[in-house]
Amino acid sequence: MRRCRSCKSIVKNLSRKRKCKCKCHGCVCPPATTRKEPPECEQRRQDVSGNVFDATNGWLIGFNNQLMDFNDTTDNLNPNSCEGFFGGGWHLAPVEELVDPAASNTITEILQPCCPVLIWTTNAGIPTLAYILPGCPEFIKIVPTPSLSCLAYHVCINSGG
Repeated sequence: MRRCRSCKSIVKNLSRKRKCKCKCHGCVCPPATTRKEPPECEQRRQDVSGNVFDATNGWLIGFNNQLMDFNDTTDNLNPNSCEGFFGGGWHLAPVEELVDPAASNTITEILQPCCPVLIWTTNAGIPTLAYILPGCPEFIKIVPTPSLSCLAYHVCINSGG
């Protein structure tokens, strides 16, 4: 994999306005990936999509390489939602779980440093868009959420509880 830019330049690149993939009309959704993403990042997302990874805290973590709106990610009847894709006991990872060191380290291994992605999450129960920045000190960066129709990836967790 080629040498990646610094975390600071990755965040700056993600903050730039550009056309995005979104289902909403009139809203400006954040981009799902960086503008000049190396091809290795998409290949890695394809390779790990649907696989289950063990975190050191006993949680199971999965990634689905599907861009979806928030309602689709939480509709358990949707085959690409966490429960539909991975099975019973799986849920959309909330910010509170994503910042757990065991989860963030495992997600960094799954997605690889220098391959940030926009994900759907919840923050205190509120639907939220955030960038996962694998390998960066600021692992998760919450961004404005203009619409539940914005398309993003999702990380799923089975915390056994």
